[in-house]
Amino acid sequence: MLLLKSADVDLLIENLSIDEIMQLCTESLQAIPHADHKTCPTRLVVETDKYTSLHMPCAYKGTVSEKVVGISKAGLSAYLTLLNAETGAIQALMNAKRLTALRTAGCSLVSSYMAFKAKREPTNLVVFGSGDQAQMHISLHCRLFESSLSNITVIVRDLTSTNCLKLKTIWSQATFLLAEDGRCRKAVQEADIVCGCTPSVQPLFDSADLKPTAHVTLIGAYKPNMREGDTNLFKHQVFVDSLKDCLHEAGDLMAAIEAGVCSAANLTQLGEADKISTGITVYKSVGTSLMDAALAQTIFAKAKKLNVGTIVGDF
Repeated sequence: MLLLKSADVDLLIENLSIDEIMQLCTESLQAIPHADHKTCPTRLVVETDKYTSLHMPCAYKGTVSEKVVGISKAGLSAYLTLLNAETGAIQALMNAKRLTALRTAGCSLVSSYMAFKAKREPTNLVVFGSGDQAQMHISLHCRLFESSLSNITVIVRDLTSTNCLKLKTIWSQATFLLAEDGRCRKAVQEADIVCGCTPSVQPLFDSADLKPTAHVTLIGAYKPNMREGDTNLFKHQVFVDSLKDCLHEAGDLMAAIEAGVCSAANLTQLGEADKISTGITVYKSVGTSLMDAALAQTIFAKAKKLNVGTIVGDF
């Protein structure tokens, strides 16, 4: 068994090119519509008063993986096991906190790339949140759109939090604003891309403020009671990572459907998208175990190639 600690995973992520990330995430999104409940079941959620545990198994391309994510006030933890699909032998155990951020932000990036094939290159990026997801969304978007993105605005609820201070050291050129700062509205009005990366229960911005060509990615609202986008946002062209999962987990999208603003028939899984509007576009994601499985296989192969990690015998 190969053990990949957090530092090992970080090193392997650094060795993935933006083209590799785009290809991996594109293939994952294209595979999602063809996955069935037997090989890619709905995630199991275990909740206590202070802790939520998400269990996400998947059989994909010769392996079986299961990611377990723990969410509490102390933060987020995650690990993933990778098994041989024929023998059940464990191949790897890896820290999955950054993997979760990478696969989620990578699929958001695919949506942004597809959206801006029909629009001018983006120059203004607005990101809500300061955690790993926010950092990865900024990083990947800046890598793909390095020739055009010139303004980054990060909107947070606490400028002194550990996550925010860490993000400031990485992206010192970005503008950091408190959510209640009046300048946030202007930033949203000028944004080409808006990324929601928070577990908010209230909409992060007024969709009426978006410019006519804006693209919005929302990845933080993974429970029915959560809201990152307001109801009217979903009257525009909406793409989802997984239709069945978003219809049961994406609180803001579910609220819009209940209000009659949109319907399941109006939603397109990104892996099946062939026509992107030149107007406002929205990508809604709750994440799937298939994304985790695909990325875990890539990380495992890269680790063996680069001789990264610790081999544990007689596990």
